[in-house]
Amino acid sequence: MERKAINIPEVVSYEQYACTHATQCGNMIFVSGQASVDAQGEVLHEGDIVAQCDRAFQNMRAVLKAAGANMKDVVHYNIYVLSNDAWDKIAPVRKRYFDTDPMPACVGVAVKELYPPGILIEMDAIAMVG
Repeated sequence: MERKAINIPEVVSYEQYACTHATQCGNMIFVSGQASVDAQGEVLHEGDIVAQCDRAFQNMRAVLKAAGANMKDVVHYNIYVLSNDAWDKIAPVRKRYFDTDPMPACVGVAVKELYPPGILIEMDAIAMVG
């Protein structure tokens, strides 16, 4: 099956990490980890997990749009945070981006570190179109 790379200028280039913003294979779109960074890779909203969560979702939405998809097409996503006290703080943001029925499946993981330094949350996703 043919694979198609999805890369957009609004999100920092992942070329240095040997990956794309997303890869489409058939009707499935696999979105790489998104965080609160701008197109130049600068960390935004340091210390504010709610704002960082919102920006990561904005980046994810932009990548999905470039692939011809939207947030309603997400069937599964993973969220990585630095602290377990983040979940209640980010729940309203998550609900705002996933106002679907049914909601997508999700895995939440607390980790020791994220890259680049200053990032409090990162997420990836799988979407299906067509």
